[in-house]
Amino acid sequence: MSRYQLQRSLTPPFMSDFAREVDQLQESIHRMFDKPFTLGATRFPRIETLAWVPPVEIMECETEIVMAFELPGLDKEDVTIEIDDGVITLRGEKKSELTEEDEKKEFFLKERSYGLFERSFSLPPTVNVERVAAVFEKGVLRITLPKSEVEKPRGREIAIQVR
Repeated sequence: MSRYQLQRSLTPPFMSDFAREVDQLQESIHRMFDKPFTLGATRFPRIETLAWVPPVEIMECETEIVMAFELPGLDKEDVTIEIDDGVITLRGEKKSELTEEDEKKEFFLKERSYGLFERSFSLPPTVNVERVAAVFEKGVLRITLPKSEVEKPRGREIAIQVR
C-alpha cells in the first residue's frame, strides 16, 4: 500500500468538503507521478467503433462522376469494386497492424478502427459502366464513372397551323 493510499484510508469521515477536494487533488498528483499516462487517459472517453467505414467524396461534372474513397493503410489487393444492376459496391478489409507483442501492451487511447467494410451506391442510368476506371494512389481510391454520350435534342422550328 502506497503512502497516499494509507493516508487516505486514515482520513476521518467528518472531513469538510474543501479538505476532501484537497485530498483528492493530492491523490491525483501522486497518481500522475506513479503512472503518468493514466491521468491523461481518463480524460478521453473510450470510444468503441462498431465498424470502419471509409469516407467518400462524390463529385459530378458534365462528362463524368468521380468517387474518391480514403483508404489509409490499405493496398489495392485489400479492395474490390463491383458494378451490378446499376449499383456500384466497394468491399474490403482494413486489417490491424498490431503484432502479438503489441497485444500485450496496455493502450491508453485507441481510436483506430479495423475490419470488413462495404459501401454501395446506386448509379444514374447515364453512367457508361463499360468505361469505369479506378486509380489507387497515396491511400485514396478514385473511381471515374464516365457518362454516356446522350444525344442532345436539336432545336427545330415548329410550324403553326391555322384553323
